[in-house]
Amino acid sequence: MRNNYLTAAFAAQTMLKLWLEDDAKKRMSLSNGFKPSEQRKRRIVFICSTAVFVGLPGYDAYTPAKAAVRALADILRSEVYQYSGPGAISDYKIHCAFPSNFGSAAFLEEQKHKPVMTCRFEGTLVESEEELLKRVPTARYVAERIVHGVEQGKDFVILDGSAVSELLYAGMRGPSPARGLGLVDFFASLAMLAVWPWLRRRLDRLCAGNKDI
Repeated sequence: MRNNYLTAAFAAQTMLKLWLEDDAKKRMSLSNGFKPSEQRKRRIVFICSTAVFVGLPGYDAYTPAKAAVRALADILRSEVYQYSGPGAISDYKIHCAFPSNFGSAAFLEEQKHKPVMTCRFEGTLVESEEELLKRVPTARYVAERIVHGVEQGKDFVILDGSAVSELLYAGMRGPSPARGLGLVDFFASLAMLAVWPWLRRRLDRLCAGNKDI
């Protein structure tokens, strides 16, 4: 929780406090009306994980904390509206990104400790690091897609090109905002109603037949 949730929560709390104090000082210094076109953009981007969309065996210590990050992003996304709007000093927005595995030193290190059954399900049970890195996007690509999504104003950023992540998000969207008009998420969520029972049974069989835990 300290590494995956509290660091994000305390950082967001600190930034919001500093920004709001700065807005208050700016408001006091203005003698004339504040024009909306002069609003400053305040953006907080939480980095979550596609792991929060499915209870994948082997992620017991990771997924709950990341799920808390998603919940925090959902709450703050609504709360910051009280500081935005016409006439406000700043425009506040909360974003949350959900990357899956990507190439990094931390990713390579975690492969050494991840259960075999988890690697088998993810398709990361390979012979060499070179082969492993070919199966996942680079950190630069993931970062660029997140920035692109934020620039487009997306509340939740699901990396482009990841059909699995798109479907998983739709199936576990709950109260989170739909993308666009919501039609794609609606039909994808219907498809996931048929997928979930099959996926759950597959995960159960994977655990039942595993001998390394």
